[in-house]
Amino acid sequence: MSISVCLPIGMLVNMLLPKRIIIKSKKHLEWVARNSHCIKCRTTYGLQSAHIRKTDNLGNVGWGQKNSDVYVVPLCYLCHQKQHTMNEFEFFAVLLYINPIRVCLELALKSPDKKVKQFAKEGKLNDAIKYWDDLKTSAEGTTKS
Repeated sequence: MSISVCLPIGMLVNMLLPKRIIIKSKKHLEWVARNSHCIKCRTTYGLQSAHIRKTDNLGNVGWGQKNSDVYVVPLCYLCHQKQHTMNEFEFFAVLLYINPIRVCLELALKSPDKKVKQFAKEGKLNDAIKYWDDLKTSAEGTTKS
């Protein structure tokens, strides 16, 4: 008897996918909001740590859920609201021309939180960086065609 006969599909998929590492760090979130500027409008007023939801093609996180606190960028209140009103890829890659995970990496490497810094040093953001680079490349290819 095969394993797929015994287990529901959803359970089988969850067993095969690697576990997502979720780092929660209030220290890092506060540090990003206090020691940066908005990556869109460059203000230092009313900064918030904005989570990047899309970091892979495995389904990411659902509505009402946040990704690991490593995946944050500084946005002011108004720009953070704009981020939530539009497609995340369009906001960062099309409107700002950036790979937000590269910003996350730069911030994580400077973070006062040891867990966040270690996560970045171990190269655990590299897959997400490549994912966003590939998204941008494929989007550029479709607009040129």
